[in-house]
Amino acid sequence: MANPNRTMRAVALHLLLAAQPALAAHPVSIAKAEPVSGAVHLTLTAEASDAAAHDEAVPRPGRAYHLSIQLPSGVTPALPIGSFVTVTLPTVHHNTAPAKIKSISKTRVELVLENQTQLLDGQRLKVTLPLKSAHLYQIPFQAVYSPRGITTEVFVLSPEQRAHRIPVVPIKVLPGGKIIVSSDRLNGASIVIQGTDNLISGDGVRVVEQKGAASL
Repeated sequence: MANPNRTMRAVALHLLLAAQPALAAHPVSIAKAEPVSGAVHLTLTAEASDAAAHDEAVPRPGRAYHLSIQLPSGVTPALPIGSFVTVTLPTVHHNTAPAKIKSISKTRVELVLENQTQLLDGQRLKVTLPLKSAHLYQIPFQAVYSPRGITTEVFVLSPEQRAHRIPVVPIKVLPGGKIIVSSDRLNGASIVIQGTDNLISGDGVRVVEQKGAASL
């Protein structure tokens, strides 16, 4: 009579050594990330503070204000220090005024808004800045917005037909279902735009459609 324990061990060993069936590849649609060649105009907000507290040399009697703007990751203004940008003032008619760029760092732009008769201290003003970056790309909005509810990452397709998750910084939503994002990992990349709902980074995929993304 066969030894039951030996038989069970043989079955377990057979199952362990048996080839596991390959997981079915996820069907996906993809599109190419298109580099943005020109400057992107973006409206940001900045809190105004009395510039006299920052620079006593600011001319008076017209009141001057210091504006500090935090930049999205990976972008810089497409204007040099000393240039003027447009600030929207909090009046009934949303008048505008020029503000001079005082300094630029990797994360911030400092402005001076001079000769103001209205009190702006502590108010949040809208500033329109032209931004440039070597890493701005236009992609379909579907790539960052899906039932997954995550807007700061996309899936890119590897040569081995696997989807890998990478971080992106959303910059500006465009008409026609496009969005501009900043990333240093999208050069020439094919991005998954449909079929992301159940994807996990490293999953095998099967491309069922490739769509174009019009360049700016």
